[in-house]
Amino acid sequence: MSCVFPFHCNIVILTFIAFIKCSTYPVQRKTRNQKLPYFVKEDFRLDYRGRRNLEKIIEEKYVQKLKHACLMEKSYRKYA
Repeated sequence: MSCVFPFHCNIVILTFIAFIKCSTYPVQRKTRNQKLPYFVKEDFRLDYRGRRNLEKIIEEKYVQKLKHACLMEKSYRKYA
């Protein structure tokens, strides 16, 4: 699967982070709090404070994605 740039289909949430592995973002990491997987470029580096802030954003985006999927499923079931 190819990588897609920000907000196109929620695969990449920032220009340097992805929710799925692809050739551009091959290195898997997990958030420390919720253990959510995300993928970065091989040369990706952040200090501790930056990583903490980034992981907070990743976790928020992940929850948004789940809420959206849930709403879509409810809508589908309602009209199916």
